[in-house]
Amino acid sequence: MNIFDWLTENGYKYTWNFKLADRTPEIIAFSSREVVVLEIKAVDIEKSVSKLAEYTEYVNKVFLIIPEKTATTLSENTKNLLKARGIGLIKTNGTVEVLIQARQFSPKNKELIEALKERVIDEQYLTPSGIKNKIIEILRKHRDGLPISYIAKISGLHRQTLAKYLNQLRGSGTIRIRNLGTLKLCYLNEKVGSALRV
Repeated sequence: MNIFDWLTENGYKYTWNFKLADRTPEIIAFSSREVVVLEIKAVDIEKSVSKLAEYTEYVNKVFLIIPEKTATTLSENTKNLLKARGIGLIKTNGTVEVLIQARQFSPKNKELIEALKERVIDEQYLTPSGIKNKIIEILRKHRDGLPISYIAKISGLHRQTLAKYLNQLRGSGTIRIRNLGTLKLCYLNEKVGSALRV
């Protein structure tokens, strides 16, 4: 079981590339009542603790995720520091084990949950064909074209990942990309039928 399966099993939906204050957590998960930040680290854990603690102003729980190998060498001092700051600790290695429970913080985050619902990563979009279909859906709603940066923002995809799939879609004739100065605008090819699924 990976961390995403564990989140789903525990009733959470999740996304990434979501800015929270002036930082972007690696994973941000939510349910109808709470928001959880999860960061993955293998080194410099003590240095990360104060940065992770900053998230407690905005979300209900914060977890540090470490590989099993790191967990075996983690000092008691670091564990005590995590407990003192209310940060949970998760060990992963094919399974997910909560070593330290996260403290429940109480910021009002109803608006944050609503914003996250807009950005949730649907499981069907985690496959290559699903990612392509997501891009097609976005461009179908924006027939006048969209800059690549906007598609990245709407889809939640990293720019490099997005570029790979845009190139594949352009190669298959599904989309076209037009240079407008330094801006690259993406369009759904008009010849593509409205029922197209990749």
